[in-house]
Amino acid sequence: GEGDEEKKRSYVENVVAHEESLVEHLLLQARLTARDARELEAFQSIITGLDENGFLSDDPTRVLAGVVPSEDIGRILSTIQGFDPVGCAVNGVRESLVVQCRHLYPSDDVMIRILEECFPCFEKLDYQSIAKSLNVHQEEIIEKSKTIQGLDPYPGRRYSNRAIRYIVPDLDVKLVDGQIIVTINDEWVPRIRI
Repeated sequence: GEGDEEKKRSYVENVVAHEESLVEHLLLQARLTARDARELEAFQSIITGLDENGFLSDDPTRVLAGVVPSEDIGRILSTIQGFDPVGCAVNGVRESLVVQCRHLYPSDDVMIRILEECFPCFEKLDYQSIAKSLNVHQEEIIEKSKTIQGLDPYPGRRYSNRAIRYIVPDLDVKLVDGQIIVTINDEWVPRIRI
């Protein structure tokens, strides 16, 4: 009767939702993709070594030593890099963006060259230097750069459960007409009443 309904409602209300982690998401794909137990072990070794951004900080040769022959390491990494989210199992932002460009825009050599040959200029949005270096019109470089900026430099973060914490400074110091103006930032401080 009524007691059973109350128990059901209580159970449903108290169920905790579990968000899938990056490792869980990639391991599911690894289990579906692996050809055999050895390949699955290699996938697991790499995937469990990824940070929250999806990057591999350890040397993959060391991680996979004794698991698969050294000639298979590139294929293992390439397979994981193609899993969703594309661009994990790399050593940093540049490589992640290159992997994503190759996956999403396989015939666009200019975007890949921007990242591989001119990444420091790309980071500074120095389109003129990129255009000169690659011998491509600046308008095309700007267009390709906008497409690259739409990619995810940290593909693993969308599975991170860390909340973003913003830092609010206590003071704001500005130079106005030669005078230093100090403002106390107390907007976030709760009012105290007695």
